[in-house]
Amino acid sequence: MNETTNLFIMLGLIEDTLNESNCKQEENDCMNYLSEGERILSLARTKKQRAVFKTPNLTVRLCDLKYPHLDMQDCKAKQQIQNTIEREIKKKLKEITTEECLHSKGIPFLLRFINKNYGCEMDSASNLYEKRLSREVSRSHIILIIKIKETIFYIPCSPEKRFSNSNYYYKSNPKHHIHMYHAEKILYPLFGISWLNRLKIDSFDDPDILDTMKYLLRDIASILENYKWNTSNLPKWFSDYLIDCGYQEDTIHNYYTKTPDSENRPVILYEEFSSSHFELFSLLSFVYGDSYLSYDILLKNSDKSAIIDLPYYYREYLFMTLRHYITNIHDLAEEEKHRKELKRIVARAYQTKKNIPKHVVHEMKASELNTYFGFIEFDEEVDLNLVDSITEEFKKLNQNIFNGYISKNVALRFRKLGKHHATGLYYPSIDTMVVDFRHPTSFVHEYFHMLDDMLGDPSMKCEFDKVALRYQQLLKSSIEKERKAGKEMLLKKGKYNLNYFLRKCEIFARCGEIHLFRNLHVVSSLLKPEETHYFAYPDDEILNNMIEEYYTNLLNRIKIIGYKTGEDIYEKNLHIASV
Repeated sequence: MNETTNLFIMLGLIEDTLNESNCKQEENDCMNYLSEGERILSLARTKKQRAVFKTPNLTVRLCDLKYPHLDMQDCKAKQQIQNTIEREIKKKLKEITTEECLHSKGIPFLLRFINKNYGCEMDSASNLYEKRLSREVSRSHIILIIKIKETIFYIPCSPEKRFSNSNYYYKSNPKHHIHMYHAEKILYPLFGISWLNRLKIDSFDDPDILDTMKYLLRDIASILENYKWNTSNLPKWFSDYLIDCGYQEDTIHNYYTKTPDSENRPVILYEEFSSSHFELFSLLSFVYGDSYLSYDILLKNSDKSAIIDLPYYYREYLFMTLRHYITNIHDLAEEEKHRKELKRIVARAYQTKKNIPKHVVHEMKASELNTYFGFIEFDEEVDLNLVDSITEEFKKLNQNIFNGYISKNVALRFRKLGKHHATGLYYPSIDTMVVDFRHPTSFVHEYFHMLDDMLGDPSMKCEFDKVALRYQQLLKSSIEKERKAGKEMLLKKGKYNLNYFLRKCEIFARCGEIHLFRNLHVVSSLLKPEETHYFAYPDDEILNNMIEEYYTNLLNRIKIIGYKTGEDIYEKNLHIASV
């Protein structure tokens, strides 16, 4: 445009059509950018569900039992699980009063525990001699028999007389004896075998279940990591186990070893060690191989007595797998309550505001934060001069802590959240992160919620269980201590009650903060300083070490994702859940 044309425009003799065109184009660009925020909002119509051991009615399968919230102590939690299962068995069998009832109600229920393909059979007692003896001992009219190998156990459905799990015979004929058991005492071990076999079957369709089974078993079998292993005659499943544990094959010396701390460990032959630890290696073969568990492992026979019981390693493994899925299902139920509450009280915080000033929209569109998120929104009251400083701080955190992670499916909104009694929110069902611009220190907490959602709920994986359990123990202990001193730290009802703080996804975000400010000593406007934190951030050496190990591994694993963008981010990131 020449000087004469500029002069005519200033005098109003001609119109500045070029500037009008530029303004119109810029306005169109702004409108297109705002529509991107609305596009992300539309994801609310296809709400994502947390994929956690799919079950239709929030129960752990086989018996469809509803377990209580488990105690933090292992011994008490084990007893809770066993009591729940045994109580349900007694309740079901007590309803059986006739042979017809046994076949219509009892046997379909009991078949969940028993599978003849794995060496266990069941029927109603027919031998008159043994049936009469078991009835006289228990005064139960309905007698079941359970057969493992060639050993038969007689099970009264509803005993009216006390008796012990033992052998019985008539004094007049001691040569003939029967093995009698209370139903719940024999069916609980059978339940354990059935449950583990069911997990194995499900693991073929769900790799996450197999990863969980392997991880929990490695914790039980840690004794095997005290040795180097001779490579001769090693089964493939055991080699796979060693590789999962971080072993490497030394082809020169012909053994599997861990470096560099394994040089002083003795070399062990598989055949020698497995024969003396048959139970443990049988469990390893089950998890890492293609076999299923046989009920034979429950049976201990002598001349005139027979005992049914879960061997030690199987009992421990049963408990660990059940506890993992039971706590996850309880956590899932609490999370669903939280999401419903979130939807009810914050109906508009995730929606793009109307009538945003053009200069603010221009800053939203031009923000470097668009490199890391799919949409950026600033409240018109945001001090745009400070946005660049916040952006620079996030860029440093993203590069140095989060390894360049990009979440193009997530909308980031800086809004006021006064009505919601929160300084930040994350909406997992619509991939929206909201930070109160007056409290930017809440950013990192919500960012960890976003990571938890984007990476396939690592807070629900077994690798996080130890961190969550330790955190829950410390938090409950702290609250109980304060309560005894006459101070109530939490309300019994309302959004921020104890259950809110015990949710695994909430623990995941808080422990992520702890890792940054306590282990990495990060100081940032996007992270609360440690001294401003309260009881929900317990300071404990064991917990801090657990957090450091877990989050170091997690954040390092983010490197393998790289710079992912687009709608397929969920599918590409699912494998990170196994960290």
